[in-house]
Amino acid sequence: MKGNSSKFLALLLSASMIMSPTASVLADTQEKAAQTESSAAAEEAPQSEETAETAEPETTPAETESSESTAETPAEEPTETPAAPAEDQTPAGSDETEIPSADEDASEDTAEDTAKDGEETADTTEKEPEAADETSQDAEKETPAKEETKDAVKENTSPAAEQPKTEVKETTKNEASNTAEEKETKAAEAAKPADGEYETSAEATGSMFRVISSRLIVKDGKLKASILLSGTGYDYLYTGTAAEAAAADEKSWIAPTGSETYTDTKTGAEKTGYRFEIPVEELDKQMDVAVRSAKKKTWADKTVTIHSTAAIPTVTPEPTEPPAPSETPGDDSSETPVSVEAPVVKDNGQAFKMFLISEATMINKGDKLVLTLKTNNTSFDKLYFGNNDDLAKAPVIQGMQEANDGFSFAFEVDADKAGTTVPIVLGKKDGTWYTKQQLYFVIPGTKTPDVTPTPEPTVTPEPTETPAPTATPTPEPSKVPNGIYSGTAETGAQMFKVVAVELTVKDGDMKAKITLSGVAYDYLYMGTPEEAAAADKSAWIAGIGTADYTTDDGQTKTGMQYEIPVAALDQPLTVASHSEKRDKWYARTITIASASLKKTSDLPADETNKIADGIYEATAETGAAMFKVVKVKLTAKDGKMTALITLSGAGYNYLYLGTSADAAADKSAWIASKGKGEYTLNGETKTGLQFEIPVEALDQGLAVAAHAVKSGKWFDRTITIASSSLKKTGDLPSDDSNDPKPTLVPTNTPTVSPSETPVVKPTSTPTPAPTQKPADTKPEQESKYESDLSGGTSKVDSATTLADGVYTPDGFSFSGGSGKVTISCSKITVTNGQAYATIAFSSPYYGYVKANGNKYMANVSGGSSIFTIPVELNKNNTIIGMTTRMSVAHEISYNIFISLAAAKKGGSTSFSTGFVKADGTTSTISTDNSKLDTTAPEIMGLEYKAETKLAYAEYFKMYHYDEGITLLEIDMTKDTERDPEKQTEDDKKAEDTDTAAAEDTAAATDEEEAAAASDSKKTSTEKAKDLTEKTKELYEGNVVKYLIVPKDVEIPAGLDKDMIVIQLPVEKAYVASEDALKLLDEQLDAAESIKAVGMEQKDCQIENIAKAMEDKKISFDGAFDDLDYKALVKDEIDFAILPSEFLPGNAKDEEDTDAADETADTKAEDQKDDKDDKTTDEKADEDKTTEELLKEENERLSDTAERLATLTIPMLVDRSADEKTDLAKAEWLKVYGVIFGCEDQANELFQQMVKAEENK
Repeated sequence: MKGNSSKFLALLLSASMIMSPTASVLADTQEKAAQTESSAAAEEAPQSEETAETAEPETTPAETESSESTAETPAEEPTETPAAPAEDQTPAGSDETEIPSADEDASEDTAEDTAKDGEETADTTEKEPEAADETSQDAEKETPAKEETKDAVKENTSPAAEQPKTEVKETTKNEASNTAEEKETKAAEAAKPADGEYETSAEATGSMFRVISSRLIVKDGKLKASILLSGTGYDYLYTGTAAEAAAADEKSWIAPTGSETYTDTKTGAEKTGYRFEIPVEELDKQMDVAVRSAKKKTWADKTVTIHSTAAIPTVTPEPTEPPAPSETPGDDSSETPVSVEAPVVKDNGQAFKMFLISEATMINKGDKLVLTLKTNNTSFDKLYFGNNDDLAKAPVIQGMQEANDGFSFAFEVDADKAGTTVPIVLGKKDGTWYTKQQLYFVIPGTKTPDVTPTPEPTVTPEPTETPAPTATPTPEPSKVPNGIYSGTAETGAQMFKVVAVELTVKDGDMKAKITLSGVAYDYLYMGTPEEAAAADKSAWIAGIGTADYTTDDGQTKTGMQYEIPVAALDQPLTVASHSEKRDKWYARTITIASASLKKTSDLPADETNKIADGIYEATAETGAAMFKVVKVKLTAKDGKMTALITLSGAGYNYLYLGTSADAAADKSAWIASKGKGEYTLNGETKTGLQFEIPVEALDQGLAVAAHAVKSGKWFDRTITIASSSLKKTGDLPSDDSNDPKPTLVPTNTPTVSPSETPVVKPTSTPTPAPTQKPADTKPEQESKYESDLSGGTSKVDSATTLADGVYTPDGFSFSGGSGKVTISCSKITVTNGQAYATIAFSSPYYGYVKANGNKYMANVSGGSSIFTIPVELNKNNTIIGMTTRMSVAHEISYNIFISLAAAKKGGSTSFSTGFVKADGTTSTISTDNSKLDTTAPEIMGLEYKAETKLAYAEYFKMYHYDEGITLLEIDMTKDTERDPEKQTEDDKKAEDTDTAAAEDTAAATDEEEAAAASDSKKTSTEKAKDLTEKTKELYEGNVVKYLIVPKDVEIPAGLDKDMIVIQLPVEKAYVASEDALKLLDEQLDAAESIKAVGMEQKDCQIENIAKAMEDKKISFDGAFDDLDYKALVKDEIDFAILPSEFLPGNAKDEEDTDAADETADTKAEDQKDDKDDKTTDEKADEDKTTEELLKEENERLSDTAERLATLTIPMLVDRSADEKTDLAKAEWLKVYGVIFGCEDQANELFQQMVKAEENK
């Protein structure tokens, strides 16, 4: 009664035109506002590890009453009608509030999340404080206007309490507007929006309900609006009132189509909101919309008005007939434009937001597709289809500027390109090109390749008036051929993203291995949350492990993987996800798009028919440095296979087929060692433990757990036996009663089923044999190809004088990529005098290879991508491989070198080939780095010529090859604490112990190594890091081998993996060795090639160098043990010479050098002075043991080598100071003569020194 009396009093005062204090009116207004239903508070959705959903809480009565303002101005927007009875409201003056307290969420939210929520809340409630401020100002006025008072009362009066006088006024107003409305209706009927998609504006009313952006979608005369809300606090919309929504079927509720980030115009912060699509009956007309709070599950009334703009074209129908329906994309006319999706995407498949396609149409003209793209972006006005690094970007597609300053682009593509992804470069108005990242254009449509067909696309039905998405018809399972596919999936939930899909199809049945964006969910269930909670836990789908993936900004993150059944494509699969943190199930959907599928490999063949009975040699990869399989003996019988494997050491005493977790609980299944087996490594005989394990399949990782002897722990490993490495060595015995000696047969391939690719012998052997035709004499046909218009590769000279036939390459090497994916070459086919190489990538995800100016299609078999391409033998060949590992084309450039001595021009027989190490890996040089070579080693692709004979020097060797290439070897350990010859038996035992400890340590960290990204996932920085690690390992060897290459001479690809390459000429050297400086300046007059030194000017004892430093021609770039790497980069240093003191265990005290010349008294006095002069660090070093100092020096060597390798600066340690005689020191002139281009002068100077010494 109190409320009604107040309303009546207010109306009475208004009617009688009595002026009253503003405070009285506002007091009534405040009382009525307190009775208004509180808006739904926003709810947090379950948080993943990288993102939290932000809810937009609505203002509650409790908040209203707690305001410091004594009165409240009438809201500018209409007061929303309560959607629920009064029990949902919080009574005025109550202490309760519907916004969760900090205590309630303290266990779930971090401080950072809470701060973000606060920021969002502040953003979404900022309008009301402004209104309160205005009220405060108005309250200070003594005589407010009558109309303001009336409006205040009217706006805060509920419809049920309105008085007859007010109703009469409204009725009169409505009658007066009838004529205008009739005119507007007739105008609307005369002109309706044309089909298309348009940017428009939207006005929303109701607290905590803001529309950030909107788009109008018109199709067949029907309108719908795609609106982006300011937050994620509402999980459903409904076109109607809240009461109607609560009573309606859930199928009519409108779910979000997804979430998007936007920039808040006031704070500049990045925020996230849900996007909804709602039907629109009429533009510029207010519509009732109900919103459901994601947290409270209650509905509230709002309104939305979608405004028309001048940018929306209209069509006028014939006056005597109803408007003709718009033509649909299914029209058979080849001249009819069809609306299509044709985005520009990044390499992870996500749209490039700086160039969003607002409209795309396509006309199918048979063998050509005519595409028209429109974008609202104003920065890019031209397109080029090709790669970022293409020098000549032509032809260029010039854009036409539209009325909104955006651009449209029209062009044709071949129809057979439909459904493919091609690289694209965007051109700026200033004439430059955007090349920060490689972008790709998705050509609409689908294409079924000859080799790896993709599923036919499904036809999406026209949308109905119901806002809820209409399910797309499911394709028949038989239309998806058997195989393994990569694809994409949509979920419509920000907190439940699928970042990778691997779909397996077999006889119509489909299952998918999906990777989520985080690890917040521990179980999935194929059904609703209610069904999941009631189901037996055995029906829950647990995660099968984690996998790394790369985000848009290049970060590597980890997500949980699951295997789920797939009932249909293009149709939402009902899934419940269980939050491990909240112990709660959430409703989700997963939709796998058939159009996104790309075949990556065939199904694994039936292994019972794959390998013929027999005994084979093979190689195996493990991916772990401390768990190497160096020898494999494979036995195949009646379709079953077993392998006797030899490990590189004795660090593991048991294996188990399965995971480390299962191994500990299943001791009966442990596989004990069969004993020790011998193997040869770099000419030395070593031993390792042997194990016999069953082999289920070749070319697939076999999960194995290994038990470490020292730590007693189990570690997860994998063993992959490559089918391409098999070489049959014998037949099975007639009976298995004893272990027979294998019957040796000529090298050939094992018998295989007709459907399988023949298995060939290894690409090379430890001792190269004369080139001959292999047993497999079947020529390979050139892979199917099409012209490569991007110009990525050029034509090769594949002509050869070899007779037509099939040859086994003597050696094969490659460079490029990160090294995780390897390339092998099994055979060379010569047809009509042209050479074709059959190469295989150790990944099934390579769709094509660009070579010889063409694009060659893959034949995927046995986990490999196989190509037969034209090549030039004994030369580097550039190829570009395209991997689909990330569901989007990603190209990687490689150089391959195929060695075939018989094809060497001139018929040379001394041409060197490739080599296989004991661990199964290949090398381009015949010797290791354990000691200096006494004879010239063989280097693949190079022909040995001569040796530089040394008469005095002991620490280096030099050998010369064709093309003026020189191999320099420097001993890094001789006469140091690391000298292998100085080690006692105790030292060797200690080293064995350290090796075992390192093996355990490596095993413990192998899980991290196993999570390393594949080639297609790695950034260029990560790939460079892999190469740097390999270079660093070369410097850590006993002997470092340098390949000194003259200018413009090309070396075979892959040599840089086994040797440090010094590319001549050296023009800007850094020299920290004083002995080397003397030789270069005083003897060779090569000071002009020195850019920086390792001592300051005041400490430089060489006059010419000190003068050059004074003249700023030579700079000080840090001492050898404290290099200034920034200065090295600034000075463009291309070569570094360090002193022998840099070597671990080679430091010499100056007092030892001159000890023989000192008297006892002088020596004692100097020692006392030295002791007083030593710094704290030097005194601390004195307290360290030899082992501790050696460890620190080893770390310094590794760190310096790694840093210089990162900067691509070759590093040489000058050991001339360690030579025993003056002539031995002087003989290092031969080294610097080759490096600094004055070899003849150096040899002549040395001969003069020898003669001068002999004449003494």
